[in-house]
Amino acid sequence: VSDLHLEKGSSFARRGALIPPYDTGATLLRLQAVIADYQPRIVVSLGDSFHDGGGAERMHSSFRGQLQAMMAGRDWFWVAGNHDPEAPADLPGETVRELAIGSLLF
Repeated sequence: VSDLHLEKGSSFARRGALIPPYDTGATLLRLQAVIADYQPRIVVSLGDSFHDGGGAERMHSSFRGQLQAMMAGRDWFWVAGNHDPEAPADLPGETVRELAIGSLLF
């Protein structure tokens, strides 16, 4: 998956630009459907998973729980992006700058 930009709405709100606050919930529902369909053993999130470096900290506990449930039982890699260069706060998974799986390089 790529460019989820979770917590984009809360990022904009912190700067005074109010947009509908449904982005994280809607994105997680779509991600949940894809994971349910494909049942991947490994998920690689290819950067910009969060809209900014503080997005994971601002994420509502219900969204955090929903994401953690999707992560359970599978390897999850966060590839650092320009919007979120550091590991997401208090979330499982491994944060990497690049990742090789077999002959694939992310």
